[in-house]
Amino acid sequence: MEAKAQTLKKYICNTFSLSMVGLENGKKGLIAIEEISKEQFCKAIKDKDIINALGHQGTVDIINSLCGTNFSVNRIEIKLYPSDIIYVLQIMVRLPEGKVLNAQEMEELYSQGKIRFFKVYYYQQL
Repeated sequence: MEAKAQTLKKYICNTFSLSMVGLENGKKGLIAIEEISKEQFCKAIKDKDIINALGHQGTVDIINSLCGTNFSVNRIEIKLYPSDIIYVLQIMVRLPEGKVLNAQEMEELYSQGKIRFFKVYYYQQL
């Protein structure tokens, strides 16, 4: 059986989780995580092929405010495969269980330096 070529997909998400990685049972994967600037993040997410996987309104609001975009909540499940990229706005503090932040709370965290931007690249299965 011939292997099917993977198409590069680019996502925007409000977090990164290992459950997003499409690993076959027993396989290993190689993932790179790079912190990027707000400017790099905003430029990258304006790509017409970006897949919106933003699951919270507060995250959508701050991204739209910072980047001049028009995203809406699109809570979908994603799986990364080799060559896929996720752009992540990451809250760098642990929130209380069940806490969902509104736009004002997200702005406060951003102004305190508690929100950072990352590019997550899934290189390959080993």
